[in-house]
Parts: sequence; C-alpha cells; structure tokens
Amino acid sequence: MDCEAYVVPNYTHYEGEDSGEEVDPGDASLIETLARCERFLGTRIVVVICCLGVLGNVLNLLALTRRSLVAQMGKMEKSSTAGLVGLALSDLLFCLINLPNASVDYEAAHWFTLSFDAFYRIYGTSVLNIFVVSSTWLTVVMAISRYIAICYPIHARMIVDMKFAAGSMVAVFIGAILLNLPRFWHYKLTCKYLTPDQQLIYPHSEPKWYELHPGVLNRASAGWRAYIIVYFIFAVLIPLLTLAFCNVYLVRALRQSAKMRSQMMRRDQESSDATRVVTLTLTVIVVANILLVAPCEIFTFFDQIVNEDIVNVKTHAIYNFVVSILNVLQVISFSFNFVLYILINTRFRRAIKDIFTCKKGSTDRASRMSYSSMTQQTSVPLTRITNHDTKDSGEQY
Repeated sequence: MDCEAYVVPNYTHYEGEDSGEEVDPGDASLIETLARCERFLGTRIVVVICCLGVLGNVLNLLALTRRSLVAQMGKMEKSSTAGLVGLALSDLLFCLINLPNASVDYEAAHWFTLSFDAFYRIYGTSVLNIFVVSSTWLTVVMAISRYIAICYPIHARMIVDMKFAAGSMVAVFIGAILLNLPRFWHYKLTCKYLTPDQQLIYPHSEPKWYELHPGVLNRASAGWRAYIIVYFIFAVLIPLLTLAFCNVYLVRALRQSAKMRSQMMRRDQESSDATRVVTLTLTVIVVANILLVAPCEIFTFFDQIVNEDIVNVKTHAIYNFVVSILNVLQVISFSFNFVLYILINTRFRRAIKDIFTCKKGSTDRASRMSYSSMTQQTSVPLTRITNHDTKDSGEQY
C-alpha cells in the first residue's frame, strides 16, 4: 500500500465532524445511555448468542449428515435436508465472523499497523452480509422446493433431488458474494507518514499509520444509493414476498397432513412422518426469517437511504438503539435453529443422542433394516392390488 505525506491542515478537522447542534442536558444523558446499551448489545449479547450459535450449528452439521437421519426419507426430503446442511454451514460462518465484535473498537479510525482490527473494521460487515443473504436465499430455495413438491408433485419428482440441492446451494453462495461485492468499496484504508521535518516537530508520533476514509462507494455517492436499492430488492423484498407466498402452502400442507395421518395405514406412517417433519421444520424456519431477519434488513435499508442531516442527534441515537435490538433478533435467527430441530424432529434428537453416546453403527444398521422392512411390506400389498382387482385399485387410489 502506497503512503502519502501527512498534511496537517487536512487532518486537524473533517467537515461535518461536528454538526454544531445544541443538545439538551437531559437528552445528552439519554443519548449516552442509549449508546452504552447499543455497545453492550453489539459487543456482549451478540457475541454470547453467536458462541451458542457456533456450538448449535456444529451439532446441526454433525446430526444432519448422519445416515440414520435420512435413511427413511425420499429424494425430495433428502434434498430439503441437504438444504438444511447448507443453511447450518452459512449460519455457522455468520456466527464465527460475528465473534470479533467483542474486541474490535468500532470508534477507532486509525491504526499504526495493518492489524486484524483494521481489516475487520473495513470488511467485517461486508462479509457478514454475504452470509445473511446466503442464509435467506437458502431458506427461499427450500421453501420453493417444498411448494413445488406440494402443488406439483409429479414435476417435483423430476426436479427436486440431490443434484438440485447441490446446484442451488452453489448458486446461492456465488450470488450472495456477487451481490455484496460493492460493500467492499464502502471504506478504504489510507496510509499516512510524517516527513522528516514533521518528525522533528512531532518526535513522539509514529512515523507511519493508517486512516479510515470513505471509499469509492461511500454513503454520500449516488452509486451507493443505487446499490442499496438493488440490494434491498434482491436480498430483502423478493425473498420476503416469496417466503410469505410459499409459507401459505406449507401451512396448508401441514393441516392436510394432520387430517390424513389418522386415515393412513401404519406401513406408510414412517414415510409420512418424515415428510411432515421436513415441512414443519421449513415452515418454522420461514416464519423465523420473516419475523427476525427481515425487520433488521428493512430498518438498515431506510437507515442507508435517509440522509443523516435531516434527523437530530436524539432521534438518530434512538434509531441506532432500535437497530441494535433488531440485530440481536437477527443473530438469534441464525443461532438457534438447533433448538428448533430438537423440539420438532424426533430423529434429530435421536441423532444428537447417538453423537454424545458415541453410537454409530448400531443405529445406522437398525435404520437400514427398518427401511428395508418397510419397503418389503409396502411392495406386497401393491402387487396384490394390481393382480387381484384393478377396478378397486383405481377407486382406492
């Protein structure tokens, strides 16, 4: 990185640093309190939740990739489970990248070395947004696949499979990176150094350091405003509308499944339960995304669009505090899927239990034997119906 000479007049004052607005003493106390709460939420509460999220998502990856969990699933349910694996990976990376918030000083604007703090201050939010978008779109893809399976089951058998799951995950991660690339030009580091004459004047100052400055796509640029609108459409608005639409059909499918369970023969119960659990899991994930992730993204969008000059200091402090609360809710959404799976999926609970008790082979063999037995039991009645009475079989179907 090339360094430029330090010019004293340009460094001693930045235009707009001091708005000149007079603040009432009571408002000043409120603003300071809100600022402390905001820092506590961002550097303590978020980090604690992310620590739990790292542990939970690691267990998600271990449990969701066990053969015993997917042995009795059809290819569409296996595709959805593969999507849950991708979601757990994205959420895990989101939680890991959030952990440095406990030590990074967001008020720092210059560094004496190219430290991790400097790079995290500039690029940390950009990387975090990649995994926010990837987790959101992975949820969208899973919701769409279940919608196709419910409304167009014949087409779903030809489309939704493991290749579809793998291809969609790769496409989502690549798309999330491309959509967030402009954020990496929002800030920049500028290297400064003192000339020999200045070093004589400031003998105790460092001869070289790095300063934080607005980048090419800074907040005041027209390009940034256009980018934020495009980002909001593709990362927030379209996913939100799609999830709301698909969730209507997921809830309807769950209601129909509950009615059919009492009428279904026992030999088909295992397959039906696997389908119902996957649908229920996706339904709750979609609801959590709509309630916990979308509000934070919407507030952030308006924060980027609204000019800071038209709001007073008190309003801005209150607004930042609300956004910090919404950030906590967003982090909860990416950290607590493990609790959701534990509450809903009995096979997931069994897989977690097997992980902690170091059971592997016996569970997998029992699951394969159960699946083989179920296949043999279902094949006999189908043969009898076909050979015995074709007219009745059509009516029963």
